Order: sequence, then C-alpha cells, then structure tokens
Amino acid sequence: MCNSYWLVTRFFSNWIDEYNRERPHESLGNLTPVEYLQENQSEFSLYGFS
Repeated sequence: MCNSYWLVTRFFSNWIDEYNRERPHESLGNLTPVEYLQENQSEFSLYGFS
C-alpha cells in the first residue's frame, strides 16, 4: 500500500510540474503558467497574489 501511494504521488507531482512549467496553454497566450505569472507579476501583486 505504501509503495502504491508513493508511486501515485510521484506520478502526479511530475505531471503537475510538467503542466505548469513545460506545457504552453493557449488560453495564456501560448505561455506556460509559470511564464505567464512571471510576465504578469505586477498585476497579480495588485490583488494580493504573489
């Protein structure tokens, strides 16, 4: 059971990292979410997000 939990956790951790750092999103102007956040940091800071 513990091994299965670790494998699933690792799989989703890798998927989330890829989704946010490597895969461009059309809705974000073909930027990754991380790139979009970096380019719009000042806008997010206005609303209390950092």
